[in-house]
Amino acid sequence: MTAVLEQEAEVYRALVELSAKKRDALVAGQLSAVDEVVRAEEALLWKAGRVEETRQMVATELADLLDLKDDQRTLARLIEAIGEPAAVGLRRRQDEILKAVAELKTSNELNGRLIEQALAQVRLTVGLLAKNRPGGPAYGPEGQVAVGDTPLKLDKQV
Repeated sequence: MTAVLEQEAEVYRALVELSAKKRDALVAGQLSAVDEVVRAEEALLWKAGRVEETRQMVATELADLLDLKDDQRTLARLIEAIGEPAAVGLRRRQDEILKAVAELKTSNELNGRLIEQALAQVRLTVGLLAKNRPGGPAYGPEGQVAVGDTPLKLDKQV
């Protein structure tokens, strides 16, 4: 069980590192780097699912050996039922997983806000570019190009 929890903790630590890389790429506006990180995250999430399945199988076998009832089949209860000294390593791994999950949650929330800000900027830019005259759309109701008196002017100053 300790080995499985160590694998799970390792996956979550790697996800925390990738989340930090994603944040750096978002801040730098490096979309190709964000794409690479997302692909790596997908692979790790797949691995996390496999490790979780293994953990559940091992936990079920261990709970059966310890004769724990269905409502007592939690990791905390398993650790308690195993007793010392084996419980020490399991508690340590559990704490590492919980810490990594909390860090990942915080990092994902921050990354989500960065993505929302970037999307708002894109919407603003598209909105500005879509206008070909003050107050007028670039396209008419039937999809035809709307021709205005004043062409869109872009100022180089920001």
